Amino acid sequence: MRSEGLSLGLVLLCLLRVQAKPLGTAEPDASKVAGTWYITAMASDSKTYLEKKDQLKMAMANIEVLGDGDLNVSFAIPTAGSGQQQLGAVPPQRMGQDPTITTFPAEPVSPQKLRARVRACIIPRCQPKYPLCQGPERCMKFSSIYKPTGNPDEYHSSDRGNKTVQLVNTDSSSYMVVFATREKNGKKLKMLRLYSRAQQVRPKIISLFKRFAKQYGFTDETIWILPTQEECQLGEP
Repeated sequence: MRSEGLSLGLVLLCLLRVQAKPLGTAEPDASKVAGTWYITAMASDSKTYLEKKDQLKMAMANIEVLGDGDLNVSFAIPTAGSGQQQLGAVPPQRMGQDPTITTFPAEPVSPQKLRARVRACIIPRCQPKYPLCQGPERCMKFSSIYKPTGNPDEYHSSDRGNKTVQLVNTDSSSYMVVFATREKNGKKLKMLRLYSRAQQVRPKIISLFKRFAKQYGFTDETIWILPTQEECQLGEP
């Protein structure tokens, strides 16, 4: 009887654990989340992301499961703003003298005007008045190590700021939904991402992602589907 009671108790604990997860997601094999993914949809409460949401495109991630259970995650993220880098690299006294730069007139540019033009390229998007900031996209690549926190399917990384990610839902083969939080300037920002093995995502999965986003408090204005791109890929220089 005691053995049967213990077995029943373990079953109930397992059921409660599964029910605590949205839509009853089962625990995946860590090896099944390894490999290359496309970040195809996002939801965020970050003001910076919301200001630039119309410029964002699909990113890529590669997950490597290390022997100690850590995850080595590599990203390739297209970012608008190569023009703003070019602008920042050109000394003010050379404005108008470089034949490859035709945006600004040859007259001297005051520091105030220069700062205004930099802001025009950065916030919130490029303006037709300053076409220099409309150059090709950059491809930002970096890697981070995520360590298990002890909570189910949750990992933490101190690389590039304190970040915590948790697997919310997956079929262990074609998609996964990941909830992430990040501390910035004393404020905790949150984000939900949809990872897919393919660039094209089934409408059913998109609908599922939106349902989870609503459960986490995101509104329609903070949810967006990322368009495809071919310029920024993992494994390319």
